[in-house]
Amino acid sequence: MAEAKDIRRNTLVVGAANVLARMTGLVREIAFAAAFGAGLQADSFNAAFRIGSLFRELFAEGALSNAFVPLYAKIAEEEGRAGAFRLANAFLGVLLAVVGGVTVLTFALAEPLVHLIASGYAGVPGKVELTATLTRVLAPFVATVSVASVFMGILNVRGRFFVPAAAPMIFNVLVIGACAGSSRFGQATGFDPVMLVAMAALLGGLCQALIQIPGLRKEGFHFALTFGRHPALRRLLAFIGPAVIAISVTQIHLLIETQLASREGDGPVSWLLYSFRVAHLPFSIVSGAVGVAALAGLSVYAAQADWAGFKRSLASALNLNSFLMIPAAVGIFLLAEPVVSLFYERGAFTPEDTLATSALLKMYCLGLLSIGAQRILVPVFYTLQDPRTPMWVGLATVVLKLPLALGLMAVVSLQGLPLSHAILASIEVLFLLWLIQRRVPGLWRLLLGFHGKVLVASALMGALVIGLGQLLEGSWLVLAAVPTGALGYFAAADLMGLREGRELVRRVLQRGPKGL
Repeated sequence: MAEAKDIRRNTLVVGAANVLARMTGLVREIAFAAAFGAGLQADSFNAAFRIGSLFRELFAEGALSNAFVPLYAKIAEEEGRAGAFRLANAFLGVLLAVVGGVTVLTFALAEPLVHLIASGYAGVPGKVELTATLTRVLAPFVATVSVASVFMGILNVRGRFFVPAAAPMIFNVLVIGACAGSSRFGQATGFDPVMLVAMAALLGGLCQALIQIPGLRKEGFHFALTFGRHPALRRLLAFIGPAVIAISVTQIHLLIETQLASREGDGPVSWLLYSFRVAHLPFSIVSGAVGVAALAGLSVYAAQADWAGFKRSLASALNLNSFLMIPAAVGIFLLAEPVVSLFYERGAFTPEDTLATSALLKMYCLGLLSIGAQRILVPVFYTLQDPRTPMWVGLATVVLKLPLALGLMAVVSLQGLPLSHAILASIEVLFLLWLIQRRVPGLWRLLLGFHGKVLVASALMGALVIGLGQLLEGSWLVLAAVPTGALGYFAAADLMGLREGRELVRRVLQRGPKGL
């Protein structure tokens, strides 16, 4: 089908860029763990960056791009490129005013924010103060990545995916360099070494916006901020409030987890962040790519009221996501300890940190498919002009989060935090699917048989990885199990008639997909 081919092609473009960005991101995490381990400075930076990540989800990568793209595509369909550009400039003016205010408030209220998300830090001398200082340094980061997100939406609707998805590489490279030079920076200036990392992160956010400007100019976009003068802007702003809540649910869950972990002494906050970032790799590469590729197409189908094409495109996106995410979750669960050891165990990161981080990683793996599927399903409602439904569903999971997390912690200690995340994400995805099925009948039929075959192929791959675990250990197990497990999975899937793997391999072996 043309819809499936378009999604596979665009997913491969975004996925290729995401792979480059996430690989440099992995090197960034390795460099940070080696420099700071899981001690006071690491906890402080991770908590400060968690505050920035929440605001980034509220105003940038999640809410803005997913609320902006459907309306931008609709205006482009109705009024042409010039009308869509007028909407973008009107929105950028309002956005800069709002995020400017958020930046000022974050700077002024840094210490109360730290107490809000990590009250346990008050028991460690200097920890709240350092976290608040880092929060102030990172405050303008929200403004830079918010503008970058709008740029990304414009380019995606115009069929340009690679550069926007690859832009985070600049951020990663700058932070890697800061980690390498942090010790000398501390000795030369007397500041905490982690301060250099915060400054590099801020500069990296600015560069993510700047690198997209040449592509915008090629498309004919020119800055002419009008601060709200566009009739469609009111519709967009009506979407932003609900979108802010719905898209930021994952970050809110992580904030609650950070708050509870902060009461357990030095280490747990960083263990949680390190484990989530390993889990984040596959769903940021796969689900992020599928979501970006699908959203632009779904927005056009919805604008044209082509519901048959909409259903086929959505099913293709969800099936492709599951085809790659389910085996990834199985593999990471089985290889959690050697993977964490391979990635992080050096410098200040100890074997004890590896054991603690890998135990949390296994729990995140149980919700990996659902966390990824959220990135596809929530924006679907925006293309249907219904931003409130995912907002209310997300709020329901937030209400359940604290009692569920506390109850699970009483049984399985710190592992209860990521386990609660996995359970609530799965409930949310199932409910959203049920609601979409009511609006687009027949969606389930396009999903169930496919998912059953993927589960069988993933189980066979898991058995192969377990067998290798009897022969190898540590880094050698990871290096052998990843290619062997992947080949076994693709072979089993192909035998059961799943052609997704063959199609992706074929496209990789071509000179490159259009637009790469």
